[in-house]
Amino acid sequence: MKKIVFIAGIHGVGKTTFCQKIQEDMAIKHYSCSTLIKENSDYIETSKTIDKAERNQLILIEALNRIPDEKLLLDGHFCLIDNSNSVLKLDDSVFESLNLSAIAVLTCDINTIHNRLQERDGTTFDIKLLQQLHDAELEMAIRISSKLNIPLIHYRNGILMKDSPPITDFL
Repeated sequence: MKKIVFIAGIHGVGKTTFCQKIQEDMAIKHYSCSTLIKENSDYIETSKTIDKAERNQLILIEALNRIPDEKLLLDGHFCLIDNSNSVLKLDDSVFESLNLSAIAVLTCDINTIHNRLQERDGTTFDIKLLQQLHDAELEMAIRISSKLNIPLIHYRNGILMKDSPPITDFL
């Protein structure tokens, strides 16, 4: 059975950087949910808001099932921003279907995230909306890890939080 560690966090929190470091250190492949969706559908990203969450999640599950790697990092989101600029929590069934072995949630100061998005994308969301998304992402990570009875690893600003096991324990 595959060992999949889901790396969760909102846009701009540092998921890609975090995954690249682990990939270099441990030779574990890293996949992005959004990249898998784009590569396996006609989806074209024009913004960070979404309108076809259900369809995209089915595409993700199918794409992940075709990946031959036995151990991998999968970076993505529990929550997204919909076209009406509201927080959209993805359905639990998506994460149940992924057969995750652990969840690592990344959190960070919201002003840092806001600045990163502005620098990287040339645009960002309102601080209040980013905070709502950040809070919902952490809440979902806690709830899904509990529901699936899998470990939750929490990194804040790239530092492993007290009482969290290191991610290397699950790869």
